[in-house]
Amino acid sequence: MTRSYFIQAVFALVQTWLWKFLPMTGPTGTVLWTGYIAGYQYADGGEVEHLLMPGTRLELKREPGNPHDGSAIRIGFQGRKLGYIPRTANQVPAALMDQGYILHAITLEHAPMKPSWEKVYISIGMGKLHL
Repeated sequence: MTRSYFIQAVFALVQTWLWKFLPMTGPTGTVLWTGYIAGYQYADGGEVEHLLMPGTRLELKREPGNPHDGSAIRIGFQGRKLGYIPRTANQVPAALMDQGYILHAITLEHAPMKPSWEKVYISIGMGKLHL
């Protein structure tokens, strides 16, 4: 186990613990995670990037057979793959989806001038979706 993988695993455990006991609430219900889409620079985001304004609903699809991450959750828009919830933050959302909970994702910020891995900032939540 490398040092960076160990640190990521520790942060994932801390996030899991905090999500259990200190859920955040916001205008979209319970907010599970906010952050940048992992792998955005390698996916199809450039084709639909001009449509990803704040408040845009995104698609979430569980990929339990993903060879790189068994907890993978794909983020998409209009059938195109934008990337994934980062591995360090996807354990709790994946477990919830596996139990039948419906999660939603929305774009919080679109910054076309930033580096590709920081262009789209999103929120993953469950509960009421107010746009």
